[in-house]
Amino acid sequence: MAEILIGERPLGAEGGSGGSEAMGSIEQTEAGAARWVRYVLPVAIVLTLGHRLWLAFSADFPYNDGALFLAFVNSIGKTFPALPATVDFNGLAIPFAYPPLSFWIGAGFVRLGMAPLDVVRFLPILFSTLYVLVFAAVLHRMRCSAAVVGLTLLFLLSNARAFEWLVMGGGLSRSLGALFFALTLLLSECAVRQTDRMRRLLLLAASGLTVSAAIVSHPEFGLDSAVAVVVWHAFRGASLRQSVLNVTFVGALAALGIAPWVIQMLEVHGIGPYRAASQSRGEVGLLFEILIKLGRHFLSNPLALLGLVLALRKREWLWPALLVATLLATPRHGLTPAALILAVLAAEAFFWLLSLRRFSDNPVDRKILVASLIVLLILPLRANHFGYGTSIAPLTHEQREAMAWVARNAPHGRFVLANAHSWDLDRASEWFPLLTGATGVNTVQGREWLNGDQFNKWVTIDAQMKSATSCDGIHRAISRFPARDYIWIEFALKCFPSAQYPRVYANSEVVIVRTDASSSLAHENPEPRNARPLAIGSE
Repeated sequence: MAEILIGERPLGAEGGSGGSEAMGSIEQTEAGAARWVRYVLPVAIVLTLGHRLWLAFSADFPYNDGALFLAFVNSIGKTFPALPATVDFNGLAIPFAYPPLSFWIGAGFVRLGMAPLDVVRFLPILFSTLYVLVFAAVLHRMRCSAAVVGLTLLFLLSNARAFEWLVMGGGLSRSLGALFFALTLLLSECAVRQTDRMRRLLLLAASGLTVSAAIVSHPEFGLDSAVAVVVWHAFRGASLRQSVLNVTFVGALAALGIAPWVIQMLEVHGIGPYRAASQSRGEVGLLFEILIKLGRHFLSNPLALLGLVLALRKREWLWPALLVATLLATPRHGLTPAALILAVLAAEAFFWLLSLRRFSDNPVDRKILVASLIVLLILPLRANHFGYGTSIAPLTHEQREAMAWVARNAPHGRFVLANAHSWDLDRASEWFPLLTGATGVNTVQGREWLNGDQFNKWVTIDAQMKSATSCDGIHRAISRFPARDYIWIEFALKCFPSAQYPRVYANSEVVIVRTDASSSLAHENPEPRNARPLAIGSE
């Protein structure tokens, strides 16, 4: 294999510690042949910031979820700076046992004058932006070239999984946890490079604080942070003994950091909410699903797979080990932090392929290689944004208009929200209780903290309703929910004939019907003022 330059050193020139300086930067040795690389990092930073600004201001409402977390923020606002024992949401008294740091910070911003809705609209995007910029600092600290750092940011930008779950309204906790995860990586890298004992102890202490902050922000990113400390010191540490001491010190400080919150939660709630939440995580055996998703990523960005092969061939274990560790530690969400690793590997592979130009004197071969690399750069963007697509979108104006009508006319009603979205992507069901004051009978969010396996039961019935292939199947599923007064319909309108289900509201996306044909509201107000023509199906 050709000698691959990393910064100013050949790959593997620094032996030991299992780390390759992230396999570093791979640049052309021919004078002036790669002048363009100096522009990669500034362009990547500008595009990253531009993308986040576009996300922040192209929509006038938070993306996807966030209603439950906004309820958390509002409840903390009433007791600030103390934490409430329970949170009222959708007619439920939910034990406030969720890691509270992001909501506490959100309540602080509200105290400073920020509108509560803007907390879940802007802060997730802000935290997710800082997250990728801190990771860029990690790579810089590992002595990667600016070109590799910049291309890594571009690959993160082209991979929807790297940001979509962080910029949603519900990303308030995820993105803050992600930020502390990235800070943990940065402090760990600084610590393993630090030769002064006192400074190293300070960096390790700061690592313990960021791990504890990640845990009290988002449980899965907290676990990822703890695992990352172990992996980082195992493969980047100076010696096994020093690595064990470092990890023990960080772990002890992290445990001390979360102890006050853990003790308070156990005193107030016991282990019941946590037992219920652990049962709501779904199937434990997610390995096959993880491999499918990882394989799809490799298909959309083959450079990541090539980078993984190169790292293993050169015995550069850090990124492969961290990839496996995060996927195994947090299988449900592991592909989000794994996106960082895959982006680095893809950037390394790109510059390795680019370095092969020097071995060909044929201009045609060199042009073919460059053209192929351009295709490989475009492929992830094409696959992730235009092929697979993203799942982020705010509530539509039509949905919000319908909810405003409910808030005025039926704030005490009980509604089944019938649409085709799975519960985790069902924006309407989560926002409905908060924006209307009414009860979303099939709203899943919040039930994961309640005893009696309510979460799994509701998820199952909700999925049966939304995946039913016949009207009978839809009605059988709806009948399994508790008593309801209204049905909010976004699909299968033909299953709800007006003779049996009098309409009380309709616009181009939403039809609301009564389940009781004798309702005075159904007869007195069959069509709301300024309602749009019905255009969501036929009977």
